[in-house]
Amino acid sequence: MTAEFATVVPAVILLLAVCLATLQVGVQQLRVQDAAAVAARVEARGDGGSAAIVSELVPGASLSLVTRGALLCATVGDAVTVAGVTLGGVRIRGESCAPTVDEPGTG
Repeated sequence: MTAEFATVVPAVILLLAVCLATLQVGVQQLRVQDAAAVAARVEARGDGGSAAIVSELVPGASLSLVTRGALLCATVGDAVTVAGVTLGGVRIRGESCAPTVDEPGTG
């Protein structure tokens, strides 16, 4: 094995590890965003139970609901986890809004 090859192999392995970690964080972001969309739709329909749905879709995530006029907005936040290790202080969040359903006969 040459010296050049011995120095390139760790760099390639590190590059692959960074690419895989980036992909994992991207998938986690998609899951958080999807959970926020589902929570917003469920709460806007008045079904309730969005916290249970979010905890099923993204275990350990936090849920915040806010009404903005005729919209109900859900924000889901979670700590970034790479290869089973939680990165302290680094969080991702997804937000989605859904129109609230008018009660029958009110408008």
